[in-house]
Amino acid sequence: MRMITGVANPSESLGNRLVVLYDPTMEPVLSPAPDAFGFLLRTRPLRRLTLASFALATASMAALAVSAVLRFRVSNDYSHFVVGFDEVHRSDDRFTTALYAMYVCHLAAALCVGAWARRVVVNASAVGARGLNARSAMFGWCVPFLWFRVGFHELTKAVQQVEGEAPSLGRWQVGFAIQTSLAAATVLSSSLFRQAGGIDDLINALRLQGVLGIITMGCMVVTLVLASLAMTEVSRAVTYHDGAH
Repeated sequence: MRMITGVANPSESLGNRLVVLYDPTMEPVLSPAPDAFGFLLRTRPLRRLTLASFALATASMAALAVSAVLRFRVSNDYSHFVVGFDEVHRSDDRFTTALYAMYVCHLAAALCVGAWARRVVVNASAVGARGLNARSAMFGWCVPFLWFRVGFHELTKAVQQVEGEAPSLGRWQVGFAIQTSLAAATVLSSSLFRQAGGIDDLINALRLQGVLGIITMGCMVVTLVLASLAMTEVSRAVTYHDGAH
């Protein structure tokens, strides 16, 4: 990609006024930065795709929560001899399917937000930011525990380096940490099933998993709103204008 980073004498021809740097990994999109002509990468399509993947991940969490509640109800009915074991088996299958679907949706969301964050960091570097790591911005969202900090840290540095503001970024990070912890607790609560000393303990563990799933779903809805606000603020701060954000 050709990235235009400066201008010379305004009386010269356009071809003589451009200082061109090369980044062969990116596709160019012409977008003027302040006081200069510049090729900046569009972040809006990736931002919209990322938010759509977040919405899909939230929907998958809702499906998991519903399947967990239904499994609790079926198991409770089974303990009272209302339904047979076949119905219990089917509820387990529904939960397992919802669980794998949630894994896939969350992986897709991590890849999408990583691609968007990398593009933001590349744009910030193009307008003068230093010390940013595009690889960390992209892959930090896919590594357990590192996803709480690395990607957000690169975005924060990008905004600070261009002297922009993104007040919702910190709130998004907090919401993300809470929702991820709750989602992990929902999945890991299945370990309580093996520790159940009787049918009542098992029913209580299933009830807890359903409640955690519902709480996680609600938290993910709030975090989705925070993410939308933060991503818009970050894109605007880094690109300086409406054309490329």
